[in-house]
Amino acid sequence: ATSTSRTMESESLRILEFRGNHLDVLWRDGDNRYLKFFKNLLNLEELDISENSLTYLPSEVFDGMPPNLKTLSLVKNGLKSFNWERLQHLKTLETLDLSYNELKTVPDRLYNCS
Repeated sequence: ATSTSRTMESESLRILEFRGNHLDVLWRDGDNRYLKFFKNLLNLEELDISENSLTYLPSEVFDGMPPNLKTLSLVKNGLKSFNWERLQHLKTLETLDLSYNELKTVPDRLYNCS
């Protein structure tokens, strides 16, 4: 059997490219063990979780993001929906990349963000 740590921890890591790592398996519906997987990366500013087959994100994932996150990339995940209201939990977020997903709409209030 393979065991996966429930969290990653670092005080020095600033950029993490975590592409193609099957987060869809860790964050599957009803399994809350890994929702704070990245939270203890205390100085992480850029997180790339592209190409992880995430058709949706559990809303609790946003509560479990690192406190200083500035850039979040979710490119090519096949996202069909996005919980826009949960973005308020990412207080320091400056850039959100949702390119190449299957989202149909973006809330009006996000159109003028820059």
